[in-house]
Amino acid sequence: TGSARTATVEIISSGTLTNSDIALVIDYLGSGSYPIGSSADDFMATILSTPSNQPTSTATWAASPSTPVKQKLAVTFTPQLAGWVRGTVRLGKASTTVYVDPTMTIT
Repeated sequence: TGSARTATVEIISSGTLTNSDIALVIDYLGSGSYPIGSSADDFMATILSTPSNQPTSTATWAASPSTPVKQKLAVTFTPQLAGWVRGTVRLGKASTTVYVDPTMTIT
């Protein structure tokens, strides 16, 4: 508690995705005095911002699309109480197939 953590989820798709196409949303306990939930995400800063590519990944996948593009979704947050952390992957690009590793890594 009280120190920054980074939650990471690995993804693979057949094309490069940006932070306007797909993002990770984290819910965590962000208040040290009362167990109130807080959120953090890796969406674009504003709707007028220029989208940027999600970071590339070197994760190994058992199966992949014909032209695999490995990426990861990462969000930095600072929990103030010990407890649960929930991650939700949100896809906003039509006609896109994305495989998401269900194991979220927190470092």
